Amino acid sequence: MQKIILKIQGNDINIHKASRFHGWLMEQVDGDYALRLHTEPLRPFSQYLYGNGEKWEWHIHTLTSEADEKIGNLILQKKEILLESSNTPIRILEKKWEEESIDDLLKKTYFTDSPDICTVEFLTPTSFKRQGKYLIFPEVKLIFQSLLQKFAACDYEVSFGDGDILTEIQNKVEIIDYRLRTKKFYLEGTGIKGFQGNIRFKIYGSQAFINMVNFLLHFGGYAGIGIKTALGMGAAQISERR
Repeated sequence: MQKIILKIQGNDINIHKASRFHGWLMEQVDGDYALRLHTEPLRPFSQYLYGNGEKWEWHIHTLTSEADEKIGNLILQKKEILLESSNTPIRILEKKWEEESIDDLLKKTYFTDSPDICTVEFLTPTSFKRQGKYLIFPEVKLIFQSLLQKFAACDYEVSFGDGDILTEIQNKVEIIDYRLRTKKFYLEGTGIKGFQGNIRFKIYGSQAFINMVNFLLHFGGYAGIGIKTALGMGAAQISERR
């Protein structure tokens, strides 16, 4: 897995332009791979824009070794970004890159004494869809259902057992504090309403269970949480309290 941060400079950048950056990214990757990505329900990367004013960062997180090669390594070679219908390139001022294998993430979270309280900051509007409607309130079930689905789609050959993990999480993970506001993410002229801010979780149960929940939340820092994470929604950042 890779985390790539590009410091960029250009006119009229905002988080809602992240879908246009996604479009540019798809134009750069190999045609056959891009076609495969369009047909997959869950994509092996997330991306978003973060910043304000003239200071912006474009974050691209890849989840599989194939995505590392075909997306991450490609992005690191670029010097500028030219979005569709724009005549002025966006300059890449600085590149930051870090790599972490799934084994590294397991060692950091699952094979150690992880904390039972974690705070997740949602950096871009986050939403879920149920029965055709967008949901603006977070639920433990929806958050971890999203994480488990994204993790399973990456086929890491890592299993947490055969039991009903999601039911156990619902029973043993609690939202104990939050500071959220509703926020729209604009996509092709349509505003998708979601939430943005932070949520604090309390995790009950054995240390092994606490470690697993920590692992999933940290994985969410790569994969994003909720819908349309490849287009710029659901960016997450995790902090801990021991």
